[in-house]
Amino acid sequence: MRFPILAICAGLLALGTAARADLPRVFITSTQGSANLSTWPDAHGLTGLEAADEICRTAAARGNLADPAEYVAWLSDDTRDAYCRIHGATGKREHLCELAALPTGAGPWYRMDGLPALDRAEFGFPAAPAPAYMPRHVLYDETGAAVDGEERFAFTSTRSDGSLSHFQQSCTNWTSESTNLWVDWISAYDVAADIAPSSGMCAWPSRLTCLKRGAHGDPLPRRHASTARMAFISSIKGSGYFASWPASNGTPGIAGGDQICRRLAADASLPLPDTYKAFLAGLDGHDPLHRFVHDGPWYRTDGVLLATSKAALVAGPLASPLQIDEHRNPTTGFVHRPWTGSTSNGTGSPLHCNEWTQTPNGTVTGRIGNNWTADASWSGTTLSAYCASTDAPVFCFADNDSLFVDGLE
Repeated sequence: MRFPILAICAGLLALGTAARADLPRVFITSTQGSANLSTWPDAHGLTGLEAADEICRTAAARGNLADPAEYVAWLSDDTRDAYCRIHGATGKREHLCELAALPTGAGPWYRMDGLPALDRAEFGFPAAPAPAYMPRHVLYDETGAAVDGEERFAFTSTRSDGSLSHFQQSCTNWTSESTNLWVDWISAYDVAADIAPSSGMCAWPSRLTCLKRGAHGDPLPRRHASTARMAFISSIKGSGYFASWPASNGTPGIAGGDQICRRLAADASLPLPDTYKAFLAGLDGHDPLHRFVHDGPWYRTDGVLLATSKAALVAGPLASPLQIDEHRNPTTGFVHRPWTGSTSNGTGSPLHCNEWTQTPNGTVTGRIGNNWTADASWSGTTLSAYCASTDAPVFCFADNDSLFVDGLE
């Protein structure tokens, strides 16, 4: 009876946490507009970053959040970086936000459903190349509604460390709606501090991401999952010829992918390491999940829920992006696109490096997925990589019937 009791308690806790207006929140605005932020009705006649913050504060008030005047937009311009702004400072990060020392301690932040989404600034927006820790994607607007996947983008022009992504790429400091100027976006379904955001024209309607500035508590804990049914992205990378990976012990094909996952799980002291399998498609029509006997739920190695079932894995969105490796460390960015051989609906594609046995050459390709997103493209994008490429990891899932590490039901 342990599982029902825990499920009930967790559900009650989530409901109570979501209802707390005093939590420092991060959300995507329900309203949209061009990058000329003065044209948004919620800007109330202001321009530039001042307009952005007014839009966020109006949204926070609309969502009945505590201290709405403390909310700011996750935006940078030519003279002010988002990292400084969330600390209540000004200036550029490289200039220490015009302080004697670089400020730290802002955050952490919680989604509108009350679940932790973004760690404190020194962990959520660290200096490159350290990866950012974001337990969950933002997903919700200020009203608590999930943002539609087709309209999920928000203006940012900000790098993962909170600094301006490109000089003079802030739509003329958020006053232009030109079709000749481009701007960086982030998505409600991706890690907010992703180092490689999408981009679009300043004229295209987009949202804003809003956070409550200032320090709000200790860093978010990274707990061990209480279940043996975990999933992770491998900390090591290699080619689409799995026999060439040292961790495969020379085993080719999908079996080699499984061996890699089991070796990594054992090295990380994860429970039941021999039950891990790689999320890989093989022969045309052979879907990755058809190889799994047991259903979910699956949790990441930091204890955050990934998906409740096989159906949830392919129906999406995920409960959180699969960006955590076997050691509970985060990964972000294009350099961590994993081999999958799968499409975005979880079915096998014809691009699978000849059943992952292709000896490296420059012509054959394999389909890759995304580690930083919770939308359907996590399992497979429209992109592929040459099988000779050696910079792709793999997704690993436990296939066992043990919901709890200690074996108690």
